[in-house]
Amino acid sequence: MNPPPSFERLGSPGRIGRVELRNRTVFAPIDTNLGTDDGFVTERLARHYERRARGGAGLVIVEICIVNEGGAAPHQVRISDDRFVAGIAGVVGRVQAAGARCFLQLGHLGGEISARFTGRQAVAPSAIPSTLGREMPRELDHAGIAEAIGQYAAAARRAVASGCDGIEIHAGHGYLISQFLSPVTNLRTDDYGGSATNRYRFLHELMLAVRASVGPQFPVIVRISADEKLPGGLQIEDSIEIARRLEQDGADAIDVSAGRYGSLEWTMPPMAFPRGLLVPYAAAIRKAVGVPVIAVGRISDPFLAERVLADGQADFVALGRPMLADPDYPNKALAGRVDDIRACPACNDCLSLTFVEMAPIGCMVNPEVGHDGEIDYSPAATPRRVLVIGGGPGGMEAARIAQSRGHRVTLVEARDRLGGHLLTGGQVSTKADLKVVLAHMVRQLGKSGVEVLLDTRVDRAWVERMKPDVVVVATGSRPAPAGIVGADLPHVLGADEVLEGRPVAGNAVVLGASGTGCEVAERLAAQGAASVTIVARGKRYARSIEPLMRRIVRQHLDDHGVRIMLSTDVVRIEPDRVICRGDDGAESDLPADAVVIARGYVPDDTLRRSLDGGPWALHALGDCVEVRRIRIAVREAHEVAAAI
Repeated sequence: MNPPPSFERLGSPGRIGRVELRNRTVFAPIDTNLGTDDGFVTERLARHYERRARGGAGLVIVEICIVNEGGAAPHQVRISDDRFVAGIAGVVGRVQAAGARCFLQLGHLGGEISARFTGRQAVAPSAIPSTLGREMPRELDHAGIAEAIGQYAAAARRAVASGCDGIEIHAGHGYLISQFLSPVTNLRTDDYGGSATNRYRFLHELMLAVRASVGPQFPVIVRISADEKLPGGLQIEDSIEIARRLEQDGADAIDVSAGRYGSLEWTMPPMAFPRGLLVPYAAAIRKAVGVPVIAVGRISDPFLAERVLADGQADFVALGRPMLADPDYPNKALAGRVDDIRACPACNDCLSLTFVEMAPIGCMVNPEVGHDGEIDYSPAATPRRVLVIGGGPGGMEAARIAQSRGHRVTLVEARDRLGGHLLTGGQVSTKADLKVVLAHMVRQLGKSGVEVLLDTRVDRAWVERMKPDVVVVATGSRPAPAGIVGADLPHVLGADEVLEGRPVAGNAVVLGASGTGCEVAERLAAQGAASVTIVARGKRYARSIEPLMRRIVRQHLDDHGVRIMLSTDVVRIEPDRVICRGDDGAESDLPADAVVIARGYVPDDTLRRSLDGGPWALHALGDCVEVRRIRIAVREAHEVAAAI
């Protein structure tokens, strides 16, 4: 038997300023939307950070705490007044009691905050419309600059009063400080604009004020965007000089990220991007400064984390989304239990919830995110015979959790493999990390002791012979009916057939411009189809794809020369062509050696309906109830299994 892996550097103590950390892992600050409407912390927010501390993080950095009154989005934590200190102190104390050190991130959103939330005009270095809402901020005059610096200094004083171990100044991602640093957003012609020295002046004066407020020994980290990934924006050479200036101004560590509003795919890299893609920026800055450097950016497995540290590319690794997916990542890694770490696929469900939907944070693979401690997984009072029908992510999780609570569980799957939509999704080039999620679920199911029956189709009579006490139906979804003349022709395929490897040559027409349709078209084009055309009745395409991934998928379609015909209906499919009608009523035809139907899915609920009224408790979850995201199926699976 091979010895468990060793992560010597990851598990070694580290130091930031006067503060010693038990290991080299940092839970990175991620907005949770778990605060109150008026910016106070909640019990859910406190449990969220306490849970990551109990999971073994050396340092927990609490999400951005807004320093200016009236400058926060709904549910963002604020530190703009003394009345917020007591609640923040409670969070800090719980993190520290769990063995981690706790820093607070301090920030001012500058021009990237909407008057819809605040009721007032935003402020910025220059009067340039915001990236997201295109709202025009008010340009700060010298008095306004002094006021903003004073707000940071006062917030730093409150942070000390909260009992935290240090602070992080957010100087990246397109917020106020980075708006001063970047030539993209700083068009000033006074002492705070123009040259790199002048653009740094705001941060220089802010650092001096913060240091005067907290004293010479209190640790201060600064987070920067090493490369803004925008034309005319900051690049690594600029950021190396900024890091050197920060060291001179008393920064105790540099937290190296990238991107900003307008290039958020680099700030929150989706699964289409490689793991560790931002580490080279941290390595470049580490060579230029003498203070510790924190690396971030899809460091989603401990082997990569150990290599980053062992190679001297950084002194600490920040684990944001990976520790949402599995808060015990550090503890499991340091115990050699790598196979038990629940992998983060960088699907960005968490960030879509908070940034797009303005909802509390969640996670595709960990239903406890935002709800830590709310699901009761204690052993069942009465073990029961449980039958789970369907081996997709919801079914696998329901079976595993029910078995862990002491029930006797059998999982039945009609296909010869487990996975459901994870199987097909993982075949898409931009979503390959779904294979890692599937492998983890299958591995954990195997360890659980659940009886798994593959290649087994069931009906009511089969279920009756099994004599279960409880039946959980997780049969997922099936392709929506095409409703098109000619859809039964032999050259007409389903989206899943293509995604699972069915070869297609010649001219291909994809009917449907949802995420699935776009992914099918990209796969066909990459495989060398002579031409690929998407035909859709709607006016938009790829709308169901996570926003940052959407930009990448659209670019891939463009790069591959995929033709997209919107506001177009299909009249009929013929053996060698597709007859279409535009919204102007004119008909046209497209040559088609293959036609792929990708018009979405509907619940596969036939079995569920047939099992009503039986001598068993009946539950249904996931897409067989309503077609939704994997995150919801997994959440429902845990809730159902915990309630049995």
